[in-house]
Amino acid sequence: MPFSAPRWRAWKLWRAVAVTAANHVHIIDDDPRYCRAVELVLSNAGYAVAASTDGGQFLQEDTPRDGCILLDLEMPQMSGLQLFEVLLKRPAPPHVIFVTGHADVDVAVQLIKMGALDVIQKPFQPDRLLNAVQASFESAPAPVESERAIQAKAQIAKLSPRERELLQGLVGGMSNKSLAGAMRRSVRTIEMHRARMMDRLGVRTLADALQIAFVADFTAENAAPVGARDGARNDNIKAGARSAQRPANGSG
Repeated sequence: MPFSAPRWRAWKLWRAVAVTAANHVHIIDDDPRYCRAVELVLSNAGYAVAASTDGGQFLQEDTPRDGCILLDLEMPQMSGLQLFEVLLKRPAPPHVIFVTGHADVDVAVQLIKMGALDVIQKPFQPDRLLNAVQASFESAPAPVESERAIQAKAQIAKLSPRERELLQGLVGGMSNKSLAGAMRRSVRTIEMHRARMMDRLGVRTLADALQIAFVADFTAENAAPVGARDGARNDNIKAGARSAQRPANGSG
């Protein structure tokens, strides 16, 4: 039986409120064309989308507390980093995904450390963005943080010593080339270890791997320096060689 006109209007209003509360995404980027393109992608996927061209405008708007924010890093009025710092001071900070063309490994590490859910490089495939947004709505709430930490530590425990050392370097912001030098391996070998590490962690992006490391408190400050394992092994070899060259007691 079809709805009457009043019931139909009421249902549409309820549906709009439900979608806005549960699946609201706010785009903050100074490029209007980019905002329109991303809004189209997200709207077609069923999300309620709004856009702002600068952080100050966003802060002045009456925006929903729940939802996800897609935030550009470099903007002329208020930078994405400045806005992020303001949002982090809220009692219940929103989920933030940085979408930028200016983030290298060091920047991505710092943003994840601060609490960003993901860092996506422009240009990107629509599926990459949609997967990140969907993951933001599936993120566990703060009260189960201890369970997340236990799970993250279990994931890291699956890594080999070499892969753990590699993860330590990535947490410290090291590039593949820097890791290759510190670990005395070729860049190609580092890339292979990194791919295997990501596979064992069950993730596809560096941001996801870093998130696991930070939740598990697997930080560069709490770990041995990258390359220390090889250095210690080399020291032991040298010490053994010197010991073998010493004359026995009572001789010579």
